[in-house]
Amino acid sequence: MTCVRCYRELPEGATFCPYCGKRQAQAPAAPARKRPARAKGTGSAYKLSGNRRKPWAAARSGQFIGTYATKSEALLALDRVAGRELGDCYSYTLEQVYDSWRAEHFPTLTDKGREMYRLAWKCMEPLKARKMRELRTAHYQGIINAMEDEGLSASSAHKVKQLASQLSKWAMREDIITTNYAQFIRIQADDPAPREVFSDEEIALLREHQDKGAVKLILLLIYTGLRIGELFSLRREDVYLKEGYLVGGSKTQAGKHRTVPILPEALPYLRYFYYGGQGKLLISGYKGNRSPNNFRKRDFETALEELGITGKTPHCTRHTFASLAVRAGVQPEALRTIIGHANYSTTVEIYTHTNLDMLKEELGKISGLTQKQKKEK
Repeated sequence: MTCVRCYRELPEGATFCPYCGKRQAQAPAAPARKRPARAKGTGSAYKLSGNRRKPWAAARSGQFIGTYATKSEALLALDRVAGRELGDCYSYTLEQVYDSWRAEHFPTLTDKGREMYRLAWKCMEPLKARKMRELRTAHYQGIINAMEDEGLSASSAHKVKQLASQLSKWAMREDIITTNYAQFIRIQADDPAPREVFSDEEIALLREHQDKGAVKLILLLIYTGLRIGELFSLRREDVYLKEGYLVGGSKTQAGKHRTVPILPEALPYLRYFYYGGQGKLLISGYKGNRSPNNFRKRDFETALEELGITGKTPHCTRHTFASLAVRAGVQPEALRTIIGHANYSTTVEIYTHTNLDMLKEELGKISGLTQKQKKEK
């Protein structure tokens, strides 16, 4: 070979000319090694046209896997689904997964159970158009965080987590995903806000205006300890006025079909509704709203507002009943059975309330004992 500048003879393969120092032309680069073709049936990665953030696509057996920033990422995605059957539901959105799961699961639920899942789904709807296989814990956690920011209850958040987990399990069964990311959702464990109870003065005020049907129902809730849903679904045939008890309850195994003694204070209101209607339900003769939600929003709140009673919900009547029972010295096991709790600790920690006067009275017993001991010395 000769120098490209001085044309003198150079050793074969020389990089620089030893006479003039000129850098010589480089040898042509070796051809780039081609990536071996993928085996048949394992899918392919290809580049999409246009200026895209993720220009590489992956597909297998007619199923579109997704788009990626690099070809390597697209190939890794194909490797992740290697050996798995990709059915028609592989690219399902969250909404499609929910519809398919609902068709299977809803027939096994009660009306209340179906309604709870419908409410949970409304909270998850911002994610409904996302591919199920693209969702991760952070997506579900965002829904929960938004619920907590809006002040929704922890029980609502737990229901959303339960639904997300159910959908994830269905998707795993169908080989859409391999991990239940919903199981890692965190729910803020705040202490529940204390429930208000009706004071003795407020109960007396209700009794003064018991001519109204809504007020009768409020007093009946206070004197039976039933949940509002339990009272509104109580059948007339399950009320035994002569024997002095009723059979009702729901929600938990301990609360279903429990026997609740009828207090003398509750008897007039039970008679009023028992003989005032002809339907199967006890409140069939009630002229107001017979749906628990509508009763709470319209009849319950309106009746209390007219009497100047604030800060109460229908569930406060149940707390009031338990507090009255504790003040009266009802035995713990008996109260647990009447309330319908599996554990008495639930009744004590959530459903009973004390006031300052009552605490002073109890502490006064200790002072009395101390004074007696001093005199004996």
